[in-house]
Order: sequence, then C-alpha cells, then structure tokens
Amino acid sequence: MASVPWAIIEILSPDDTLPAQLDRFRDYAHIGVRHVLLLDPERLIAFRLEDGSLLQTQFTSLALPSGPLPFDSAELFQQLVNEQGE
Repeated sequence: MASVPWAIIEILSPDDTLPAQLDRFRDYAHIGVRHVLLLDPERLIAFRLEDGSLLQTQFTSLALPSGPLPFDSAELFQQLVNEQGE
C-alpha cells in the first residue's frame, strides 16, 4: 500500500481551471491528505481546502504529525515580488 503525503502544495498556473483544481483537491482529501494548499502567484493569495471548499488564508506553519513545519505564505509571496522587481 502506498503512503499518503501529509501535504500537497500546488501553484496556480494560467491554464488551471477552478473546477479541475477542486476535483483534484477533493481527490487528495479523499485519500487522506491532511493539508491541500493552493498558491496563486499572480494575485499573491494562498488558499487551503477545507470541507471541500477553497478558503483564502495566510499560513505561518503547517501542523504535521512530526511537528509544526514553518511555511510562511506572506514571506514566500514577498520574496516573489522582490525577485520580480530585480
């Protein structure tokens, strides 16, 4: 039996559609993935899947079975903005 990842983080691309993203994310949740995240680099917005819906959020860490994992979405987006400005 294959192991299930604790988290899946996807980056929204211009070709992605919301219905396709939601279907895929719901499949991830169905197999037991604890954290399903979507990062939108165009709008600098982070989302999490909760009860089958994407909710806008800001992360500072992910609660994994091994302990909290630092994951600061605002810092990631700021770094992206800084790199694009160079």
